[in-house]
Amino acid sequence: FSGKFIVGVSPLQVFVLMVIAFVVSGTLLIWRLRLAFSLIGISLLMMIGVLNIDTLLEYGNMNVLLFLVGIMIIVTYLEEEDFFTKITIYILRFVGEDGFKLYLTFTILSFILSGLIDGIAVAIFMTVLAIEITSVYEVEPFPLILSSTFGVVLGGGSTIMGDLASILVAFEGGFSMNDFLIWSTPLMLLSLMILILSIKMVYKDDILILSRRMKEYGPEKAIEKLSKDMEAGIFIPAIIFVSLILLILLTPQLSSLLSYFTGLNIDYHDMYVAVVMFIGGIVLAIKSENAPVIVHKVDWWTLLFFFSFFASVGSLHTSGLTTYIIDSLMKLSGGNLYIIYFLTVAFSTLLTPFINNVLTVASLIPIIKSMEIVGINIFPLWWGLLISSFLVAPLSPVGSTTSIIVISTIERRKLMKIPYRKWLRLALPLVIPAFIISLAILTIRLFIL
Repeated sequence: FSGKFIVGVSPLQVFVLMVIAFVVSGTLLIWRLRLAFSLIGISLLMMIGVLNIDTLLEYGNMNVLLFLVGIMIIVTYLEEEDFFTKITIYILRFVGEDGFKLYLTFTILSFILSGLIDGIAVAIFMTVLAIEITSVYEVEPFPLILSSTFGVVLGGGSTIMGDLASILVAFEGGFSMNDFLIWSTPLMLLSLMILILSIKMVYKDDILILSRRMKEYGPEKAIEKLSKDMEAGIFIPAIIFVSLILLILLTPQLSSLLSYFTGLNIDYHDMYVAVVMFIGGIVLAIKSENAPVIVHKVDWWTLLFFFSFFASVGSLHTSGLTTYIIDSLMKLSGGNLYIIYFLTVAFSTLLTPFINNVLTVASLIPIIKSMEIVGINIFPLWWGLLISSFLVAPLSPVGSTTSIIVISTIERRKLMKIPYRKWLRLALPLVIPAFIISLAILTIRLFIL
């Protein structure tokens, strides 16, 4: 593996690229075997010495995974307590017989919930709920599901805990919830407004049919189906949910306060993990008899896949490929921050619809972090990467983990097959306006204001 090829890349580095390409392409082509591909990938990288146990732990992002474990435990508990269903029943009573109100409610609720808790859980919940409601009214579920999915994706990018990609940017970039509220949340809200306007125009025929059926059947039938076999009691789940949100929002202040009293430097990113795990522990204590079931429902398969994939991406750094890519970018851009920013956005925009926003963010993070070493101001790069990856993710069924989960949920229920052409036809007019406007505003805020 010694020596260099003509382009300056060694045989070892070519092999690393081939392994990563194998993992990514295998994951996309045969999703159910994603863990198998990622485990084979890191084993090959360990066999040639590019990865070892220490680098596995370093690049596996254990802090992110522990954060997700806590979130998944809490969400599983809330689902078992029918917390989200109870809230939705209240909303359906408010919606009445207006089809657009139902679309509006689903999209906004998906946005809000995914910004507050794990977007994967919200996507599953909202998809199942949309299927149940549209089956009652006997209309096609896909437009409502797609609207909800887009809401989940945008909401996931609006806060620090809404999506794995935003968690990665927050932890690796050193950003707090307040940073997200300043830089990401306003743009995602703007994109949500544009999305809602686009839904009203693009899906007007579906909305009209839904409104007609809602008037024929009445909303009480949907509520009756949702509330069947549902036990009363929302007080304790509501306390858990509100406590989680408040503690996450106040984590930077809490870490500063504890640092003052203990005399230790407590990193607020560590505090994010501690807070979520703390609430998760309380949940398991409350549901002690059912705790093993709750823990079993944590998506360990996906968590192990992410760990192994992050570690394999870390081989870009350990093999020296990150340095090679940075040198190439510096030569191409001449060290100009504006050019590097636009190249980052371009790479993110092109890669995300094909390899998923989480994989895109995970792949570009080592490159962005390494650019700081050579004196580049990487602050604009973080937000350019985050915003662009989330705004173009809905363009493809594999553009986000949320979309993949939604498709799996639909196909598992054997409702329909969703060809890429149909997805793109319905998604394109919703995504493009929000992408152009939001990226323009972000660029102006970063470089002009």
